[in-house]
Amino acid sequence: MESIITSLIASNQKLLILINGAYGRRMHDIAKRAKIETVILECEENITFDLDMIKKTLIENKEINFVAMVHCETTTGVLNQLNEIAKLVKSLNRKLIVDAISSFGAVPIDFIQTPITALAFSSNKGLESVPGLAFVLVEIEHIRKCEGLSNSVSLDLYEQWKEFESSGQWRFTPPVQVVLALDKALDCLEKEGGLKRDINVIQKTLKIL
Repeated sequence: MESIITSLIASNQKLLILINGAYGRRMHDIAKRAKIETVILECEENITFDLDMIKKTLIENKEINFVAMVHCETTTGVLNQLNEIAKLVKSLNRKLIVDAISSFGAVPIDFIQTPITALAFSSNKGLESVPGLAFVLVEIEHIRKCEGLSNSVSLDLYEQWKEFESSGQWRFTPPVQVVLALDKALDCLEKEGGLKRDINVIQKTLKIL
């Protein structure tokens, strides 16, 4: 998430952060450290966001360029309404950034129906592997405009994307053992039925509860 915020948002742009837990607050800390101007919309940790309040905030703050949210906030496990927020943000011509660390691989995310500019997830959690590998999915048209925005060498998404495009390699030492562990975990996940099976198990468990 730090690589997204510091690589994809220019210093003269403004970010709205939706907060209902520790990881939303962490995004705010990252933005403050990066000196990115922010607006905060916070609610209780056990409830989801008020869509009307998000719409009102964006309409009243026309200088906001990006909205950032956590899909599944690990603090309480609350699943925020990604599809609805994404469509709202898109309708008001803003860009959406999503922390999907705890949801990717466990909860369906339709990138056709859900407009997202950038989304982060990791090798552990829903993909059932070991920690140590992060993924960032970015709209290609946006990453192309981000040269020179990052003030970090290691976390510069534009430079890493450019390296992947030219050589297919990491810029620095790759986490080979984590990649191998993830490859094995994905094989196991597929044999177990993949995401569809996971959702069926979750639904049956919820009925029991």
